[in-house]
Amino acid sequence: MKKGTGDDPFADEEPEESEDEQSAEEPSAVSEPSMSDSEPASPTRETATLPYYQRRSSVKEDRDDVLQFFVREDTAQGEDDLERAVADELDIRPKELYKLDLREAALLVAMEHPDEVADKLREWGYEHV
Repeated sequence: MKKGTGDDPFADEEPEESEDEQSAEEPSAVSEPSMSDSEPASPTRETATLPYYQRRSSVKEDRDDVLQFFVREDTAQGEDDLERAVADELDIRPKELYKLDLREAALLVAMEHPDEVADKLREWGYEHV
């Protein structure tokens, strides 16, 4: 009889483990509480004093809302220029500056200066609406 590709060539062999080795590998019935079970979900005092950039575990942490929008080519190029300029201001390499952080910071600055946003919209023709 021809063996198929799904056959296990070692199926007839029994593992040669002693009783001590088997019992050492089996988990005990009593489990210890893990650190995650006993720690609160809120930030600790130590992490609460750290800046947002340092206390988060990923760039998307605490960012549940997605704002997706389309931009013109010159705006996309302007974002690259802004990224380099801000990285220079921070004395870091552009690769170390997350675009999500840059975009959110730019939006927050725009929210602090609605008059400048209105000026840009006027340039686009909003004064005629």
